[in-house]
Amino acid sequence: MNKIILSVFVAIGLATFTLTSCTKDQVAAAVGTVYDNRDSVVGTFNGTLVTTISGSAQISNKAVTVSKGSSGKLIITTGSDLTINTDIALGTKSNLTGSILQQDLTYNGNTASLIGKGIAGQHFVYTSNNNSFTYSATITQGNTTADIVFVGTK
Repeated sequence: MNKIILSVFVAIGLATFTLTSCTKDQVAAAVGTVYDNRDSVVGTFNGTLVTTISGSAQISNKAVTVSKGSSGKLIITTGSDLTINTDIALGTKSNLTGSILQQDLTYNGNTASLIGKGIAGQHFVYTSNNNSFTYSATITQGNTTADIVFVGTK
């Protein structure tokens, strides 16, 4: 008799566990997908890079690739000439902005210092309604200072 009662309780417990358990797919669907606002800006933008040295502007067509960096930051790669690490990108998937903090880097094969130019928090701007991306920075290499501004679209 005890074996029958024990068997009934085990069967009820097993049935309850089976009916209330979730598959991995069900759990994933319940949790949902977390959207990273930087996903909208990732990609290649083609546009114009204006480099101004001592008041003289040079204009060139450039491809700029934006990728995700660590901890909410972005990496801006301009052609094969320049790779910039940004501060945290703020905003929504429709509009992102942020700062470019001072950093040492290699530019045209030489060591340089770079910092964002303009209003802090708006050194780079992405707008999804026209898929545009802009950034502005100042590069110092030895005694030479250059201001660069990129404007492009996907």
